[in-house]
Amino acid sequence: MKSETQPDKQQMAAWARYIRRRQAREAALGMVKGPRLTARAKLRSESADVVQRDWPIDPFQLEQVLWPVFSDYCLTLLDKIAEVRLAELGSHFLVRRYIHWLHCTCVPAIVDDVCSGMEFSDTAKHIFDVIGDVRWPAQAEQTKRALANMRTEILGGPHSEKLEMRLRALLNGRITHWEGVAEIAVGPKLTQPAVAKLNVDRIRKWITDEGHSNKDLAILLDMSERTVSSLRNNRDLHGQDAVTKLANLMKVEPEDLYLT
Repeated sequence: MKSETQPDKQQMAAWARYIRRRQAREAALGMVKGPRLTARAKLRSESADVVQRDWPIDPFQLEQVLWPVFSDYCLTLLDKIAEVRLAELGSHFLVRRYIHWLHCTCVPAIVDDVCSGMEFSDTAKHIFDVIGDVRWPAQAEQTKRALANMRTEILGGPHSEKLEMRLRALLNGRITHWEGVAEIAVGPKLTQPAVAKLNVDRIRKWITDEGHSNKDLAILLDMSERTVSSLRNNRDLHGQDAVTKLANLMKVEPEDLYLT
C-alpha cells in the first residue's frame, strides 16, 4: 500500500514546491511594479526603433537586433529588485542568503517574465503594429514574417530558448556586482563565516519524526549513507547539492537548513 501511494505524495510535494517558487518569483517582480512598467514601456519603444532601423530579414537577425534591448530590460529589473531587496534586509543579514535568493528566485523570475510569459510575444506584436502596412524598404515584408514567427512561437521554441540561456548567463554574471555591494553593506564584523553550519537539530528532528533511517533516506535522496550521515552531523562529506535535495524532501528552502 505504501508503494502505491508514494508517487502521489511525491507529485504533491513537487507541485507544492512549484507553487512556492512561483509565488516567490511573482513576489520578486511585485517589489518593483512601477519601475517594471517603466522598463517595459522603454523595451517596447526601443524594440520598434531598432527593428525599423535595421529591418532584420529572418528570425536569427531579429534575435540579434533585439538582444541589446531585451538584455537592458532584464539588467534594469535585476538591479532594481536587488536594490530593493538589499534595502529591506537592513544591515544584519547573511550575504550568502541574499546571493542565493538573487540566483534562485530573482533571475528565474526575470527570465520567465521575458521568455515564458507574455513579454516575448507582446513585444513582437507591438513592433508588428507599429510597422503596420509599410511596404518600404524592400525587406519590410521579410521583417514582418520574422516578427510573426516570433509572435507565434510556443514556449520552449528555439528563439525563446536561446534568449533564455543568454539572459541567464548575463544576469548571473551581474549578481557578482551585488555580492560586492552586499559585502560592503554588512561590514567586516557582520560578514557570514567562511563555512556555514547546518542546523543539525532541525534535520535530526525531521528525520526522527519521519521515521527515516540513514539507509532509506539515502535511497530517497539518491546519495550514499555516508553523505546522509554527514548531513545529520554537519561533517564535510556533503556538498550544496545534497543540502538542496534534503531541503526539497523536507519541503523547505535550502538556506533554511543553515544556522543564522
